[in-house]
Amino acid sequence: MYKIALLLSSFTLVSCVGGPPQLTAQQFMQLEKIELYKEGDKPSKKYEKIEEISAADCSGAPGGGRVWGKSKIAIGVLKMKAASKNADAVINIDCSSVPFVNNCWAAQKCDGIAVKWIK
Repeated sequence: MYKIALLLSSFTLVSCVGGPPQLTAQQFMQLEKIELYKEGDKPSKKYEKIEEISAADCSGAPGGGRVWGKSKIAIGVLKMKAASKNADAVINIDCSSVPFVNNCWAAQKCDGIAVKWIK
């Protein structure tokens, strides 16, 4: 029984994706300038990778239930995470439904790579 409880708690901890970060005023102003590229779309500019980032949303159910999420909101959180790292863009964005993330039955989780343009 102890092993089952330990396994379930480990699964719960692994299944969480961090929410949006606190942004400075300058980073908040940068949000609108961050470019987004879906998986398969290639940016025309040269870039350097900053970090792989993830975001999830679970707000899609009527009445605020935690049943499913919206990829548009998860992408918004990706932009905020990119801004907090002073990135210029998020590339290779891929979104999908994933079960049991952030206490949600079927969240929308988006992954991408925060990048900085090389000048």
